[in-house]
Amino acid sequence: MKHKKSDTAEKRTTIKTSFSVRKKVVDEILNGQINKRQASIKYGMGRSTIDYWMVKFLKLPEYSRYRNHMEKTPKKEIKKLTDKVEELELTQDFLMYVINELEKETGVEVSKKYLPEQLYRTMQAKKRNRK
Repeated sequence: MKHKKSDTAEKRTTIKTSFSVRKKVVDEILNGQINKRQASIKYGMGRSTIDYWMVKFLKLPEYSRYRNHMEKTPKKEIKKLTDKVEELELTQDFLMYVINELEKETGVEVSKKYLPEQLYRTMQAKKRNRK
């Protein structure tokens, strides 16, 4: 049994928009005046259409400053910072281990004298946890 389309079903219509309107929509989005959803409602067009235009416009030389900004997405920045924090924590743990071994060998407590107070307290807490 074949399904027939309803007589009342709306047909999609394609509306040609001028270059200037497309440019205006993309500029408003990139300048942060509106988001894609708001532009879709305001100008009566689909978000996928707006996405398509944005890709096309961002290839133009005049949009190079936006391209540079778009490459630095928050997710990438968060990932980069998370990796850096992990690296610094590993370095800190290693240095604390070296200082601890130095103190054991020499019998001189250098951590209290030369380390920042917060780091010294962290080191002391780790020493207590190892015992």
